[in-house]
Amino acid sequence: MVLSFFKNIHLFKNEPTILFFHGVTPRIIDREVQDIHLEENQFIKMIKKLQKKYIFLSMNEIEEYRKTNYKIPKNSLILQFDDGYENNLKVVYPILSYFKIPFTIFITTNNVEFGTRFPTFIAKIALKYTSKKKIEIPNLLKINNYRSSDWNFIYKNKIKNLIKNSEVKTSHKIIKILEDLIPDFLWSELIEKYDSDKPLNWKQVKKLSNSGVEIGSHCCNHNILHSLQPKELIRLEIVESKKIIKKKLGRCDYFAYPNGSINDICCEAYKIAKRNYSSAFTSISGTLNKCINSYLIPRSSITNSKCENILNEILAIKKNNPKYMIWQKEFVKR
Repeated sequence: MVLSFFKNIHLFKNEPTILFFHGVTPRIIDREVQDIHLEENQFIKMIKKLQKKYIFLSMNEIEEYRKTNYKIPKNSLILQFDDGYENNLKVVYPILSYFKIPFTIFITTNNVEFGTRFPTFIAKIALKYTSKKKIEIPNLLKINNYRSSDWNFIYKNKIKNLIKNSEVKTSHKIIKILEDLIPDFLWSELIEKYDSDKPLNWKQVKKLSNSGVEIGSHCCNHNILHSLQPKELIRLEIVESKKIIKKKLGRCDYFAYPNGSINDICCEAYKIAKRNYSSAFTSISGTLNKCINSYLIPRSSITNSKCENILNEILAIKKNNPKYMIWQKEFVKR
C-alpha cells in the first residue's frame, strides 16, 4: 500500500484544490438533460482563466512532492473527471493536452465494458420523452395524470432520490420501470441524439492511459455505497473494479466514491477503499490541508453555473473546510 501523501504536514501549507467534472460536449441540446456536461467553448474559456492564476498538477506529481519532501506550489489545482464519458477523449483530452494540463478520469467499468448509459440519464430521458400518463413504481411512487412538462421537477424531487438512496435491487427495478416508458425505437433515437452521455470503451480508455491520463476506479456499476447496500455488493464494486482496471491497464491507485456526498459513503466502503487504494475521493467541497484523511479527500464539483465565475468559486471552496473537517472527524470515529 502506498503511504498517504498527506503524511508530510508542511507539503499542504498552500492547500491545493481538486476540481471535478463529468463531461464536456461541443453542443448542448438540452441543458437540463445534459446538466453534468459543460459546453466546449465554456470549458476552454474557463481553462484559460485558470491558467493565468493556477498551476495544474497530476495526482502522481503530488505523490512525487510527498516522496521528495518538497512543498506543493502555491495556487495548485488538480482536475478530475467522473464516470468515464467518451467526450473525455474526444473533447477534454485535446483541450487539456494543448494546454499541457494533466487530469484523472474515474471510470465505471461495466459501463465501459457494455456501453450502457447511467441510471440518472435513463431516468431523465424516460420522464422527458414518455407519452404515458400513468407512472407507478410499486410502494414508492404513483402518478395518475403525468405531464412530461413536469419531468424535471419529478426527476429532481422524486425519482433521483429514489434511485440514489435505495438498495441496489430496488434501484434496478425503478430503472427498468422507467425504461419501459419509452418504446425501443425511440430509445435508439434518443441515445444517438444525446451522444454526450456515451461512455468510453476499453480501447479508448487504453488510449487515454497510454497518453498519460491517470485512470482510477468509480466502481463497477456506479452503485451508491451507502449503508443500505449489502456489504458483499460494496466489496465487489470497490475491489473488482480495481482488478479489472489493473488487468486492462497495469495499475489502478485511486478511487472515487459514486455520488460521494455525506450520505453516500458508509463505513464499510471507507474501510474497503482504504485496504485497496492509495487514496479515495469524495464529492464534498474543501481544500487539501494537513488534516485531510487520504480516503476521504474533498473535491469540488464544477457545474455550468459555477463555471461562469470559476475564480470566485475556487476562493469560496476553502470556506467549506470547517464543515468538511467536522464531518471527517465524526465519520472516522464511527
